[in-house]
Amino acid sequence: YFIYNSVGCIDERAINSLSLVANLTEHINVKGKNRNETGAEFSMHFPSFLWLGRDFALQLINPEGKPISAKDYLELALKETPGFNEQIESKNRIRRMLCSFFPTRDCCT
Repeated sequence: YFIYNSVGCIDERAINSLSLVANLTEHINVKGKNRNETGAEFSMHFPSFLWLGRDFALQLINPEGKPISAKDYLELALKETPGFNEQIESKNRIRRMLCSFFPTRDCCT
């Protein structure tokens, strides 16, 4: 596992802190020089991802108010934000990269 240990809920700040992991791929070559890698190639070499939330006090419910698992909570947090401006695209880029590089994800609170 790649374990990301955070305090509190999964929010924009926490996701942004993972941009370092996403940006590391700019320095990793899977296919060789001058070839464009995709998330699929990286995911074959990356471990499973585990988000470990400490001091977590939120009740895990979906937008309809039904109870959800910690894994479902993580998946909801990684959903892309609707919109097309530069700030939203930057947020969604990190989410897309995390989902591509780590297709096997889980969360524990």
